[in-house]
Amino acid sequence: EQLWTAIRALPAFGVAELAFAASTEEHPVKPRTAERYIRDLAAAGVLIVLTPYRKGAKGRPGARAGKWRLKPSRNSGPKPLKASKGRIFDPNTGQWLGAPKPKAGGDEE
Repeated sequence: EQLWTAIRALPAFGVAELAFAASTEEHPVKPRTAERYIRDLAAAGVLIVLTPYRKGAKGRPGARAGKWRLKPSRNSGPKPLKASKGRIFDPNTGQWLGAPKPKAGGDEE
């Protein structure tokens, strides 16, 4: 809920900014949690990538943090979007966003 509220309020954000904006004294948000939520929302087409995340070369510093923003059409309401099995459920609209992740082994039923 804290992450979704911060995403809706911020014009653009990186992992660290989102974790900071979503944190409270009683409920701090870890950057790793913010990163996972961002990744899930971006994969489902909820976020616009302003600056792609780029990993630094092995043995060299210089990873570049990404920047994202919420697509205006995906700002559907105050209830937080929920990630489940590679898809996002929007409780504001009752819709699933994104495609499910393929099963390991490649066999689809």
